[in-house]
Amino acid sequence: MSEAVTKSESIESGGNISKEDEMKPEALKNEGPLLPENDLKQKRGKKKAAHMKLTNQLRKAVVDHKMGAVRLKKLQVAAWRDELIRIYEEVKDLHHKIHMGNYTRHSTQRITSKEENCLH
Repeated sequence: MSEAVTKSESIESGGNISKEDEMKPEALKNEGPLLPENDLKQKRGKKKAAHMKLTNQLRKAVVDHKMGAVRLKKLQVAAWRDELIRIYEEVKDLHHKIHMGNYTRHSTQRITSKEENCLH
């Protein structure tokens, strides 16, 4: 009788049942790996590639930000330099006008004083 029972079990399961399979719970008997090894490697590779892509984009954004900050700083320095040059030129012109104005005043005073001396 026991032979008939084992034969019927082997026919139902589609083959011989090993002792290890008999010890396993029913859910684990038919379950294989979730994904084949190649699929797991491909999935890991895709994750790694996506991570590297994002990392590289972030690095590029940081570099661009720094370069933008450097460009902005250079533009600010150039604007300040231009403003200082403009102020310097204005001061130089004013200084020149003041000195030239004093020179013409002094020269006219000298002329008038000479004329006054001649007239007296």
